[in-house]
Amino acid sequence: AIESGGMFHVLLAEQQIKSLRGEWRHLSDKAITSFSNFETNDQRQNAYKQYLQWNQFVDNSEKLEAFNKIYPRGLFARMAAFSPDGKYGSWLTRLPFIVTINDQVFTHGGLSKKVKNTDIDTLNTQLTSELRGFISSRNYFLQRNVLYFDLPFSEQKAIIKSVEPNPQQQQFLKTYKSLAFSRFGPSWYRGNSMCHSFFEKDTLQKQLQAWGSTRL
Repeated sequence: AIESGGMFHVLLAEQQIKSLRGEWRHLSDKAITSFSNFETNDQRQNAYKQYLQWNQFVDNSEKLEAFNKIYPRGLFARMAAFSPDGKYGSWLTRLPFIVTINDQVFTHGGLSKKVKNTDIDTLNTQLTSELRGFISSRNYFLQRNVLYFDLPFSEQKAIIKSVEPNPQQQQFLKTYKSLAFSRFGPSWYRGNSMCHSFFEKDTLQKQLQAWGSTRL
């Protein structure tokens, strides 16, 4: 692309955000098993111990078999790779959510009414800060066994609200409900393409004009 006078741009999409939050059930089998050669015995054993502890199970062959059936080999290496300091996690958290190229705006989802009164650089900075703040605080609670590695995103807030207040708790709760994870955020919003133009056209045009752009 560069040799042809262009550029290759990579944007952060909802699938990558889910992986950064530790979610994995949306993944294909190959997306998990491709990490199988990188998964260590310690990674798997530590996850199994947490599985037993969180579910209040007694260790036996049946529980180990169930664990191995639920969590395919490669999953925990993938989670490590998408952690804040992991190979992919550290890279993804540096990517923009939205870019402009000439007079066109590109983002994975769309532009809702929540995206306004800001320039693109400021918006990217805000969203990146929200994303990093959340995964950093989530990782803090994972390391202390306050959160379970397979706990759904929707159930984490209630647990963190119940712990003794500290800066990590405040950061988690603040970023949990932020635009980076909202269905109205640029990586998630689908209204521009799925809702009637009667409801979307004016809002979209105003935002594009504010950025000196003509098309999303």
